[in-house]
Amino acid sequence: MRRLFLLAAISLACATTPKPRWVDASTPRESRSFLLQLPEGWMRSNQEVTVVATRDGPLLQEIFVERLQMGKALRNTKKTVAAGMMPQEAAEVIADDLVSNPVTKGLQIVENAPATVGGTAGFRILAAFKDRDGLKYKEVVYGVLAPPWFYRLIYTAPERHYFDADLPAFEAVAASFRPGSEKPPPEPPLSKAPASAKEPAPDATGN
Repeated sequence: MRRLFLLAAISLACATTPKPRWVDASTPRESRSFLLQLPEGWMRSNQEVTVVATRDGPLLQEIFVERLQMGKALRNTKKTVAAGMMPQEAAEVIADDLVSNPVTKGLQIVENAPATVGGTAGFRILAAFKDRDGLKYKEVVYGVLAPPWFYRLIYTAPERHYFDADLPAFEAVAASFRPGSEKPPPEPPLSKAPASAKEPAPDATGN
């Protein structure tokens, strides 16, 4: 019943919005942000710089891919992924961001190891947590360093049944990933400080 409700909600969103949030995963995605191949039979979000994909609904399995500019703040930590970092240095930053997420309190890092994603050096983190109802989840995070961008590929699913069932599909997505060619926008020019008024010259009395 829960699965049918989620599928009905996705179908309703596709039918009633001018630009659907969810489209078939096989729909061509025109973007210079990154390239990847999503599993057949899944739905994906219709967005530019992020991708959310699911087969049975985001509560049952979700693939989330995003692009972040290096040096920019993350959601849950003051640390940043900086240009010049080694993959494991960046992995420690992302691990801190995961552990500090208030939505997944008690999250544990199970594994943290180097990995190659789409031919690019990166890392792979395996984490475990419980939701507010006590349901156990597992999460895999791939990180890809492709200056000036940093990419995260995240797979989240309930530990029981769904995580193992759809993990191979996510690993295939990660293997198909390629960073995009788009460059970040130029930094806005620094505004010039207004010229200070000249101090009046002293008069003959020295005042």
